[in-house]
Amino acid sequence: MNPPSSIGQTADIYAGRFANQRQVFTHLRGAAGTAFIPDRVEVICNENPEPRLAHWFSQGDSAAIEDSLGLNTTCVIIFEHAQAELDTAGTDRLTYLGSFVALRNRP
Repeated sequence: MNPPSSIGQTADIYAGRFANQRQVFTHLRGAAGTAFIPDRVEVICNENPEPRLAHWFSQGDSAAIEDSLGLNTTCVIIFEHAQAELDTAGTDRLTYLGSFVALRNRP
């Protein structure tokens, strides 16, 4: 069972270029291993990220994350307890943008 999440949990944000969510999860399995918990990862791929970022983060953090995405097409939010610690090095396809405080619960 996943540990309960709490308001104010930390989320690591990564940016990359992927055609779809399936490619992101395949990449994460390879980079983080099979123990990672996909339900603790949010992927925003090839769409306007602002509404979904605003669901999790403050208005200021949402804007900062969106600005940091640059020309990348994919935003990957890895919440606490996802068992996908990629650290600030990211991967060959994901660039670390920073850690932000998520204001809503993630089941």
